[in-house]
Order: sequence, then C-alpha cells, then structure tokens
Amino acid sequence: MSNASGYFGVAYFVVCAAAAGLTLYGIFDRRFTTEVKLAVIGIASVFALSAVVVPVGAGLQQEPIKEAARLCRERGIEPIMWRLNAPSFSVYRGQPTQTREPAPGDVVITKAKRLAELPGLGYEVLYAKNGIVLIRIKA
Repeated sequence: MSNASGYFGVAYFVVCAAAAGLTLYGIFDRRFTTEVKLAVIGIASVFALSAVVVPVGAGLQQEPIKEAARLCRERGIEPIMWRLNAPSFSVYRGQPTQTREPAPGDVVITKAKRLAELPGLGYEVLYAKNGIVLIRIKA
C-alpha cells in the first residue's frame, strides 16, 4: 500500500501540535471575540495545510511517478502509458511517452488497479509503489 508515515516528519507534528494548542487556547481564552479567534485559527489552519499537509500529499502522489521514470531513463526503457494521466512521467523521464493500448513485449506504466483490465496478457512487475506500476507485458 502506501508508505505515508515516512513523509510525516517532525515539522508535521510540531505544526499540528501548535495548531491544536492555538485552538485550545482560543476556546478557553475570554479576552478576544469569537470572530477574532476564528480568524486566527482559520489562518493557522490554512498555513498548516499549505506548509505541511499538501506537500506530503504531493510527495505521495509524485514519488512513484518520478522513481518509475528514473528507472526507465537509467535502463533505456521505452515505456507506454496506459489508462494513466501523468504528464510529469515524461518530464521526469526527459522524453515524451506514448499513450496507447499495450502489446506483447511492451513496458507499461499504469495504475495498479488497472492491471485486472489487461486483455488476457501476462506481465512481469518491474516497479510498484503507491498504486503505480511499471510492468513488462509477456510476449
């Protein structure tokens, strides 16, 4: 499945603890109006999401694409993209990637959940991570 826990470092826990502390302080402090407290907590939440949570999600989504592209580039593999919309794969690989139906002998990058849709072709898994697979269709 996913290795998301590796992306949540110390910064994530510090920011979440600070946001929770600020929220609790806002609940119990009586010096400020509710509107001011909600505005401050909202700003802190937006900061926490944009600084910590969104980069983690982006990393989880892009890391397998980047690694599969690097593998293809290093091994000189000409893959095809099948039922996957990931233009960044071509960017990381440094070349355009064809999008078409797979044929025997092709190396294919796709989503793991799409493997059941392969038209009766056997395959060998070359790379798999976070729902992205790079496979070689058996001849």
